[in-house]
Amino acid sequence: KIGELKIKQLRGEATAQLGDRFDIRAFHDVVLGSGAIPLDVLEANVHRWIDTTKAASPPSPLDRQRTVGSRWRYLHNRLRQQRRRRRRRRSS
Repeated sequence: KIGELKIKQLRGEATAQLGDRFDIRAFHDVVLGSGAIPLDVLEANVHRWIDTTKAASPPSPLDRQRTVGSRWRYLHNRLRQQRRRRRRRRSS
């Protein structure tokens, strides 16, 4: 429970400091990417990520659209491949 509260606190700090630049997927990568670590190390990692995100140039709206579009295409193609495999298995 302590870890959950700490992560919620860090997410609130990141949201407040980054505003529109806050990306929940990137935040999750920072939090979960290191595995099981002490909370003070996690806090340092998140603060370092906030600082680097602030220093980076702001993402353009087109970047966000490309990410969403490419993810959609990836999932769509996966679904098509699964359907083809099922058809081949049935016909064999």
